[in-house]
Amino acid sequence: MASIVGPRLAADLIFPVGGMDATRILNFQNRNGLTAEQIVAKAAAAVGGANESVMARWGGISYITEDSFARYRAGVGGTARKTSKKTETTQTDPVQGILSGHMLPIQDYEDALMWDWQYLRDAYEAQIDADCAEVGDAFRYRCEVDFLNRVMSNAERNVGSGYDLPWAIGTGVTVPFIPPPYQAYQFTTSHTHFIANAGSDAAARLTVLTSMITELRHHGYSGTLAMFVSVNDVANWAAVTGFVEINPQNIQVVTGGSSPVRFVTGQLQGVPGELFGFFKTNFGVVEVRYLEIMPTNYCWMTLPYGENNVANGIALRVHPASPFGMVPDVQVTSSVMPQLKGINLKATHGVGVNRRTNGVAGMVGNGTYSWTDL
Repeated sequence: MASIVGPRLAADLIFPVGGMDATRILNFQNRNGLTAEQIVAKAAAAVGGANESVMARWGGISYITEDSFARYRAGVGGTARKTSKKTETTQTDPVQGILSGHMLPIQDYEDALMWDWQYLRDAYEAQIDADCAEVGDAFRYRCEVDFLNRVMSNAERNVGSGYDLPWAIGTGVTVPFIPPPYQAYQFTTSHTHFIANAGSDAAARLTVLTSMITELRHHGYSGTLAMFVSVNDVANWAAVTGFVEINPQNIQVVTGGSSPVRFVTGQLQGVPGELFGFFKTNFGVVEVRYLEIMPTNYCWMTLPYGENNVANGIALRVHPASPFGMVPDVQVTSSVMPQLKGINLKATHGVGVNRRTNGVAGMVGNGTYSWTDL
C-alpha cells in the first residue's frame, strides 16, 4: 500500500545522504539564529502537513492505488441473475462476471524554494515561514482542483491509446458502459450519473437532489450520503424541502412546545467541505457540505466508505516508487564547500474514477450538463 509523506517522513527524506557531509552543508546560523537544518525542517513540516491535510479532506472518499487502470464489474442489460436451484445429478452451468475498465491518469508536479547564502544569512524567520507556507498551500490547492475537476467532469480523457473515464455517462460516448443490475433495477448504455435541470429555484434543486440520491440507491449504495455544493449556493439549498438545520452539541438550544432539538451525533470522516446541514428524504439522509472552490449551480454526491477503501468512488493513483505527496529534495551549491541553496519539492499523482457508479454530478440553471475545468 502506498504511504503518505507526512512531516516526519519529509524530514527524513530531505537531508543529504551518501558521500555528502550534512553537518558541513548545514553548518551556519542566520541573523535570527536559525540553522540551515531548522530551515530545512520547516520546509519538511510545511509540505508534510499539506500532504496529510489533503488526505484528511479527501481520504474518506478515495482509494490510493499504484495501478495504471481501474477495473470493475459491468452488466449486459436485463434483469439481475439469481442463484439457480440445485437439481440432482445435473451439473450447474458455470457463470463468469463481466469486467470493464479504464485508465487512471498520473502527472508529475514540482515547486521550488531557491535561495542564496546571503538571503539565508539575513532572512527573518517570518520570511522563511512564508516561503514554506507558499509551497504547502499551493499543493493543497493543486490537489483540490485535481479532485474536483475529475468528479465534476463528464469528459473522456485520452491516456495513451486508452481513456480516463468519468461516472456512468450515457450514450454518444467513446467507451459505453452498462452498470450491473441491482435487485429490480436494470440498466442500459443510456444510464447516466450527470443530472441537469434548466431551472434553478427550490423545486428544480429538489428534483436534482432526488435524482442524485436515487441514482446511488439504485446501485445498492446504502447509508448516509455526502453532497457537496458551492459556498455561494448555501442559502438556495437551505430553502429546499427536506433541508434540516443542525445544532452542534456544544450549542445549547432551549425550545418550547413541540419544536425539535437537532444536534450532530456524528459526521463522516475524511470528507471535504464544511457541514452545514442535512437533507432528510424518503430515500435516506444526506450530509450537505459546501466547498469554496465549487462553482455556483453545481453539486456532487457520493457514498463515503472510509479512508482508502476500494469501494470509494475516487481513485488516487501514485507512482510505485514514491509515496503520495510532495517529496523534498535538498539543493546545494557545487563548490568545494557546498552550501544549502534551496529545496525542490516534487510530487507525482493522478485523480481518476474508481467506481463509475459511486458518484453523481448535478447542475441547475441549464438543461444540458457541462463542465469547464478549473
